Amino acid sequence: MSGRKRQPASYVLFALLVGILRASASMLGDPTSEEDVMKLWNLDSDHMVTAADLQSANHPANEWIIKLKSSFAGAMEAVCGWEKQGQRLQKQRPTLLSSVSGAVAATKLQAAEVQTFVNDYEQFRSSSGDQICSHSKQFLHGLDFITVGTTNVTALKEFQHRMGNYVAYTERNMPVKMLQNNAGLWGLDRIDQQDLPYDNTFAPAGDGAGVHVYIIDTGINSAHTEFAGRIGNGYDFVDNDSDPEDCQGHGTHCAGTALGSTYGVARAATLHGVRVLSCSGSGTWASVIGGMNWVAENHVSPAVASMSLGGGFSQAINDAVATMHDAGVVVTTAAGNSNTNACGSSPASAAKSFTVASSTSSDARSSFSNYGTCTNMFAPGSSILSAWIGSATATNTISGTSMATPHVAGVMAVYLGLHPAASPDAVWQGLESVAAVDKISNAQTGTPNLLVQAAGFCDREATPGPHEDCVLSEWTPWSTCTVEAGTCDGTRTRTRTVVSNATGCGRCSGSLLETDMCFTPGCTTPEPAQLFSSSAVPTATTSVLLAYNASTSGMVVVCQDTFAAFPVDPSGHTAQRAQDDGSFLIDFPQGQHFTFFDTVYQRMYVGTNGYITFGQSDTTYGGNPNSFFSKPRVGALMTDLNPSAGGSVRVGFEQGRAVVTWLEVPYYGQTSATVSVQVELIFGTDEVRITYGNIGGSQQIKLSGVSSGNGVPSMFSEQYELIEDATAVCAAPPTSPTLSAAPTASPTTTSPTTASPTASPASPTNAPTATSPTDGPAPTHSVRELMQDWLEEGLELFATEDAPADEPREEPIEEPVEEPVEEPVEEP
Repeated sequence: MSGRKRQPASYVLFALLVGILRASASMLGDPTSEEDVMKLWNLDSDHMVTAADLQSANHPANEWIIKLKSSFAGAMEAVCGWEKQGQRLQKQRPTLLSSVSGAVAATKLQAAEVQTFVNDYEQFRSSSGDQICSHSKQFLHGLDFITVGTTNVTALKEFQHRMGNYVAYTERNMPVKMLQNNAGLWGLDRIDQQDLPYDNTFAPAGDGAGVHVYIIDTGINSAHTEFAGRIGNGYDFVDNDSDPEDCQGHGTHCAGTALGSTYGVARAATLHGVRVLSCSGSGTWASVIGGMNWVAENHVSPAVASMSLGGGFSQAINDAVATMHDAGVVVTTAAGNSNTNACGSSPASAAKSFTVASSTSSDARSSFSNYGTCTNMFAPGSSILSAWIGSATATNTISGTSMATPHVAGVMAVYLGLHPAASPDAVWQGLESVAAVDKISNAQTGTPNLLVQAAGFCDREATPGPHEDCVLSEWTPWSTCTVEAGTCDGTRTRTRTVVSNATGCGRCSGSLLETDMCFTPGCTTPEPAQLFSSSAVPTATTSVLLAYNASTSGMVVVCQDTFAAFPVDPSGHTAQRAQDDGSFLIDFPQGQHFTFFDTVYQRMYVGTNGYITFGQSDTTYGGNPNSFFSKPRVGALMTDLNPSAGGSVRVGFEQGRAVVTWLEVPYYGQTSATVSVQVELIFGTDEVRITYGNIGGSQQIKLSGVSSGNGVPSMFSEQYELIEDATAVCAAPPTSPTLSAAPTASPTTTSPTTASPTASPASPTNAPTATSPTDGPAPTHSVRELMQDWLEEGLELFATEDAPADEPREEPIEEPVEEPVEEPVEEP
C-alpha cells in the first residue's frame, strides 16, 4: 500500500468513477450540450448560468482545460506568442522554430520533436484557423495544461484530433463550491498515541522546521498570531495577485490545524497560502489547477500541499496531483463529506494523492466521511478547533474531512523535518509505518483502517545501524470474497508475517493485513456496468446476458459465454447512415415492446458512440460514468466512435428481438482501430445480451452495461465486472458467420433524420424504420438532472454542513487554547 493507491485492473478512470483513472483519455470532457452545461453550473446559486452566458467565450462555463503531453505546453505557448504578434508561421518558419526551441529548451525536447509539433500545428491552423491561440488564457507549464475560452467545441475536437500526438485530453471547466458546518482540540491529543484513553498531552516526533506547507484553499489570515513569523510567499488566483488573504475562514482553519502554534501539528513549519476559492467558497477547476501549477513550479523543498476541497471526477485534477507528486511535493487531499465511495470524486480519487477520511473523538468513522479503496488513512475531523478570520486571535470549531486533511499535512511536515530528503513515496511509507491499526469502528468496506500518528518516527540520522533490512513473508492467497447483505460491496483479505525485524530504527513498515474490495458472481447491483481502460478491453467473442430481477428492481447478470460469432448474423441488417456523434430513432415492429427498468418502450434511439437509449436521444461520447448513467441506456461499449469514417451501424429484427450491431466502426481520429459489438433486446423476456467482437486498441475509456437514467448509482464501482469467470454459461446462440467475416450489405447513405427503407414485415431480417429523434413522443422516463449525485454541491471544501457535531470529550488538552466562537459563521 505504500506510495500508491492500489488500483483495480478494471479501472483507470473514475473512473468517473471511480477510484482511479489514470490513463490518458483522448476525449472532450462532458457535458457538451447547452442543456447539460446549464444543469451542471446551476446546481447552486453561486454559479447561475443562462443561455446568453453560454454564448460568451469569456464565461467560465466555456473555459476548457487541455492536457498536453510531455512539456508541449511550453511549445504551444511559444507558437501562440508568435501568432499573437501577427507573424505568419510559414513565412517566418526558421525564426519560429528557433523561438519555440528556445522556449522549451529546459524541457529537453529534441529539435525534431519541435519541428514535427510546429508542422502539425500548421496543418491544424490551415484547416481550422486560429481557434486556439486567440482564445488561450493560461499556459501552465508545471502541469502541461493550457486553458482556452471558446464556444467552438468542434474546433476543440479538431485540435485534439489533429494534434493527437501532443494532446492527452480536453475537459470542460466545472464549478467548485464550499460546504461548511460550525460545530475542540482533542485531535492533537489523539494523533500522538496508539490507543485510547486520552493522556491530555501532545508530543509529536518533531515540529516540521524547514518544511514548507502549501494550503490550496480560500487563502489565509496572515495577521493571525498562530502563524507569526512563519508565512512564506503565496498567490491569489481569484484576484490574480500575490496577496492570498482569506475572507471566508476555511483556509485559515486548515492552516491552523496543519501548523498553527497552538492548534497545529507542525508548529515550526513555514506556511504558504494559495487562494483558489472566493469569499463565498466558490470557484472552478481552472482556478484550482492554476494554484496547483503554481505550487508545482514555485515550491520550496521539502514541501507538502494540503487540499481540503473536491468535487466530481476530473482527470485533469488527478493528473495535476500526479505532476505535483512527481515534482517532489507530497499531496494530501480530503476524502469528501457525502458518506459514499471517495473513488467518485477528485482529487480524492487521484492515485498519487494521500486521501484522508475523518474520525471522531471516540475512534469511529465520522458519519459524513467518504470511504473506500481510494482513501489512505483516517485523521480527526469532527468538531475541530482552529484559527479563523476576523481578528488575530479568532477561532472556530467545525467538522469535515477538510479538518482531517491538515492533521495529515502537519504530520507529513513533521516527518519531512526529520527526513528532509525523503521522496513523497517515502513520506507515505513513513506515515503508514507508525499509523494506529484497526482502531476506527465502521470504517466501511475497502477502507484502510489506519489512524494517523505524529509520534514514533525514527530519527535515522541520530540512530545508527541499518534501517531497511526488515524481511516480510509473501502474501497469503486472497480469502473468499464476502459480500455484505443488500450491497455489492464485498471484501477479501490476505496476510503476511514478519520473518525478521528491522534493525537501527527497529520497526518493519508495511501492513501485515490487506483488505480489498471485491465482487462475487451474481452480485445484485441493479445497474451492472463495467468500465474498461485503454489497456483492459473485453475479450473478443465474449457474450453476457442480463435480465430484470424483480427483487432488486434492476438488472442482473444471468450468464455469459464465449462464441465464435455474433449470436445474430448482422450482415443482412440495414446499415443506417450514421454520422459522428449521431443518434437515430428506431420504431419496434408493430405489437412489440421492450420493458426496461419498469418502463415500457416501443422505440429506441441508437447512438453512434456505442449505445442504445430510451425515451430520449443522446450523442454523448467517451466513457464518463456521469454521462453514462444520466439516461436510460444499454451501453454496448460507450466510447468515442466515428462511423462516418468507416464500418457500419446495423439494425434488424429477427428471432423475437431487436439487434443493433456496431460493425468495425473506428474510434474518432483512429481509423486503424475499430470496434465490433452487438446488442440484442429480447422481446417478451426483456433480456439484454451484449456480445463483444474484436475491440481495437485505443486511448479511449469505455463503459458497457445498463443504466436506469437516475444518475450514478451508489452501488456502482470501478471494480464491478460484467464478465466473471464463475458466472453460469449461457445456452448456445443461433448459428451465424464468424466475427471476422466482412458485412454483406454496405452502409446506406441516407440522413439519420430521414426514414430508411422498410423491408417486408414477413422478412426474417425486417429492416427498422429510422426517423428523426424529434419525431418521437415525449420521453416516457423522467431523467435526473445530470451529475446530480456526483456534483450536487459542485466542487466542495470538505467541511460539512450536514454532519452532526460530535461531542468533544470532557477532558481537554492541558495547554492554553482560545474558546470557540459561540455564533457560527453563516454560509452564504
